Amino acid sequence: DAVLPPQVERIRAEVPDDMKLLSVFTDVFDCFFRFLAAGLATESVLDEDTFWRTVAECVSGYQESVPQLADKFKQYDMFTDEFALSCLNRLQLRNNKQMVDLTDPSGALQLIGTLRNPIAGF
Repeated sequence: DAVLPPQVERIRAEVPDDMKLLSVFTDVFDCFFRFLAAGLATESVLDEDTFWRTVAECVSGYQESVPQLADKFKQYDMFTDEFALSCLNRLQLRNNKQMVDLTDPSGALQLIGTLRNPIAGF
């Protein structure tokens, strides 16, 4: 385990292993990249397959650049076929002042089904 600076350690939360990648898949892939890909496609800048292929290449490139983390990349598979659908709107509607308990952020999640991982095929 890495030792974190005190400023960072105070906001660190324990998250179950099966939830560690979910924030990347939800916050980055589903809540940001999905809309960016659609916008780029609508504006004829880049089709969605090329966008997601580029994301996959960036992930692979990073993983290849840090071979000492290969075991972690096997443990936390960015290329898994699907990931849990985390319904952030349901959290907001349930409690608009504090969506999650900061001491147990994964405990409050509303997981409903799964989404296809858009980089799984690359």
